[in-house]
Amino acid sequence: MRMQLSLVAGGLACLATACANDDPVLLSSSFVPFGVTSWSHTPRGNPPAVCRIGLGEFVDSRTDKATMGHIAGRFVRLDDAVGWMRSGFVTLDKDKRIAVVDAADVGDGMLLHVTLLKSYMGAQATAKTANVVVRVRYEQGGAQVGEKMLRGDYTDVNWGSGDGEARDSLNAALEEVIEATHKDVVALCVNKHSLVKAPAAGVR
Repeated sequence: MRMQLSLVAGGLACLATACANDDPVLLSSSFVPFGVTSWSHTPRGNPPAVCRIGLGEFVDSRTDKATMGHIAGRFVRLDDAVGWMRSGFVTLDKDKRIAVVDAADVGDGMLLHVTLLKSYMGAQATAKTANVVVRVRYEQGGAQVGEKMLRGDYTDVNWGSGDGEARDSLNAALEEVIEATHKDVVALCVNKHSLVKAPAAGVR
């Protein structure tokens, strides 16, 4: 019995101190959406894309370009935030009215220039939250036709402060930003309307 109590006491001490995992969470530079993206769209008859989108200049303007907050005392790190963003915006072509092409081939389509302003997450005992803030500039024919600052935020139950939870939370926040950008691209490039000045629903 004494040995069992010692093992239990040692285990509790280990959980409270030395056994705590303080290794950083290392994130992949590939965006992974939650299931089917909200902007997935295939028109009837599957006609060819009517809007070419080129991914222009993508910039990470954050002071600390490697750290994206923390979860359970562990730093969340992403070494290639620009690559992560670009891999997310490429998925705009899940709307089959849109073709993502090289910037040199955009022609009379649209160039997107994206600047990452903030990207961070935090977690408490019962909840975790992630935020991504970007500035998107829309360019057609060499002229800027719109600019927006977009915020994606995601809050959910903190189940175990795991690596996957950090990854999924930040991807979900970026997904909100891409969803808002998609609405603007449809207005400007697909439907040839003016840019709606108010932020897209769900993005503040």
